[in-house]
Amino acid sequence: MLEAARRQYLPARAMIHAWFDSHGREVGVHEDVGLNWLFEATSWGSVCAGQVLRRRSLEDYEAAREGFHGRGGYNQYFYDTQPPEYICSKDFLATIGDPRHRISEEHMYSLLQSAAIYGDGALAKYLLEHKGADPNFRNQFGESLLLLCSKGGHLDVLEVFQDVIVSIFGETC
Repeated sequence: MLEAARRQYLPARAMIHAWFDSHGREVGVHEDVGLNWLFEATSWGSVCAGQVLRRRSLEDYEAAREGFHGRGGYNQYFYDTQPPEYICSKDFLATIGDPRHRISEEHMYSLLQSAAIYGDGALAKYLLEHKGADPNFRNQFGESLLLLCSKGGHLDVLEVFQDVIVSIFGETC
């Protein structure tokens, strides 16, 4: 893990301090290097690195969290900052809309998550209304679709989810 962190592998940098701390051991890097690793991982959304950084330097933790929220606030440690090519593509939507085109459940939820993260209301609406996707889906990190589109500031996608929820539960929800 230490070698991976030295080679700039962000997940290793995010986890190494927590692992060593939990085992009561020193990481074996200069304190400034370790703080830089924690700062970088925290600013990209690593909760684990954030907890360690907060104990070591509240000022650095607050600055890293400010950077995290400055990039949109969702966990870009896990999500690419550039949307996939199919996002907001009418051609892609037409392709998956073809009745001969089958979408596996796993692929459907991957597409739905991408639509929420990157702001593709048309794709989200199609998957929810025509492919039967569950609007209460949560990804492997426990993030709901509402959380993902809200953190990204995608009001059009939020409105799609709201419309679907109202159609299921009615206005009193």
